[in-house]
Amino acid sequence: ENANCASLLLASLVSGSRAAFVEAMNNRAASLGMQNTVYKNPTGEDAEGAVTTASDLLPLAKLLYQNPDFMALASAAYYDMQSSNFRIYTRNYMIGKWYTSTYLYASADGMKAGYTDNSGNTLVATSTEANGYSYLAVVLGGKDLNFQNMSYSLAKELFHFGSTAFSYREVLSSAKLITTLPINKGEGITKISLFPKEAINAYLHKSAKESE
Repeated sequence: ENANCASLLLASLVSGSRAAFVEAMNNRAASLGMQNTVYKNPTGEDAEGAVTTASDLLPLAKLLYQNPDFMALASAAYYDMQSSNFRIYTRNYMIGKWYTSTYLYASADGMKAGYTDNSGNTLVATSTEANGYSYLAVVLGGKDLNFQNMSYSLAKELFHFGSTAFSYREVLSSAKLITTLPINKGEGITKISLFPKEAINAYLHKSAKESE
């Protein structure tokens, strides 16, 4: 409850009122393309009409991932309050073990776990895998099986799948001829060959064939 109280206080301080802050939240969501998201309060608690989707949370999470100040907090196992000796532990058990070490994941570097009665266990997780690439997983509606096991295990499966089943592959070489065009009145030049300016790479499943 203390975190929710702090959110309500900050909302009023920033926008003058909770209602004004919620309006700003919805306007920002719309600007990010979160078409299926409606906020009803500053805390994320269940409320009639409040809704979001996993696909809507992706652009928000990607934006936050680019903010080093946010990620410094989102990747911390705990935070020590400077004004007291009080220590706040993360509830994201992929990066902290305040309650259990069962779900620790070495490559995880954020972001946020949560729960409400309507949403179930939720998790927006980020990870930098051994291949050097960063991944983002969103799990909503997780059942409370073995202390959020479903949310964390699904995120780990998504990270493993993304980092092992996909890779960047060259789909068009800079040396590959695209086409040849005829030249009229070219003073001895009758045609010109077109090649890509640079090679084009795409992140593809390893089973994808060149013809596809």
